[in-house]
Amino acid sequence: MSNKEALTALWRLLAELYDDQATVKRLAEQSGINPAYISAEGAAADYWWRILVEAHKRGKVQEIVKNASWEIEERAKDLKQAYHTYAAAPDTGDLLEAPTMTPGPGGGIRIGKIEAKNVSMHDQYIFERGGIDTGGGAVVGGGVYTGGGMFVGGNMTVQGDRVSGDKFGDVSGTGVVIGSGASVQTGPPADKVAQALAPVLTAVQQSTVDAARQAVALQEIEKLKAELAKGKDADDSRIAGILEDLANLVPGAGAAVVSAFGTPLLVGIAGPVTHFVLNQFKRK
Repeated sequence: MSNKEALTALWRLLAELYDDQATVKRLAEQSGINPAYISAEGAAADYWWRILVEAHKRGKVQEIVKNASWEIEERAKDLKQAYHTYAAAPDTGDLLEAPTMTPGPGGGIRIGKIEAKNVSMHDQYIFERGGIDTGGGAVVGGGVYTGGGMFVGGNMTVQGDRVSGDKFGDVSGTGVVIGSGASVQTGPPADKVAQALAPVLTAVQQSTVDAARQAVALQEIEKLKAELAKGKDADDSRIAGILEDLANLVPGAGAAVVSAFGTPLLVGIAGPVTHFVLNQFKRK
């Protein structure tokens, strides 16, 4: 994802959360952006884009995200993750022209040809004018009962064995297991993850923070273990958010986190957003 694409994703989230120009103007002023020199023509979303471009040029995007997060705490994590993605994305020098996003008929949002009403812009629902384009798949207007079998809405190609019942076998790494109650583990074993995070757990337990903050920090470690256990399928932005929360709860945990993520097991899981947060810890 390029810097422009990440900035566009952040813009869509901000435009969803704050859709009036007065609020956008106030957040810009609080973040050190003088809106007097920025055109307020068009919808609030258009105004947001011009504000963000100016913030991008002046290195003020983090301030805008910080101020926006304080006002809508329940979406603060989404905003922080969007900012981390933007900050870690490479700047490819793309022109920052405004993406297409204009009000659609009936108060919906139209992005290019696509329009949706009462649907968050960052949600993955696509509605085309005049119907739903599935690319040749099925459209279901009600429930589907398969008797426990599979429902396929388009073409399906199966290579290998024909399966008419449960199929069991030893599977490690990545693979497919067919059968009731079957499962496959694609990430590292839980005990290996716990072993790698042992320094972080020790730092929290030996910290001088109050018991309440320590308890929350221990919960964050459990969330981190669960996410890291997904291996290559782990959400990099979620990992980065948990690490940042840990460092805020227990200031001394940052060094332990850096040490833990220096182990081969976690190095292979950490993505660009996590590495960005780890580099911030190293500079402190």
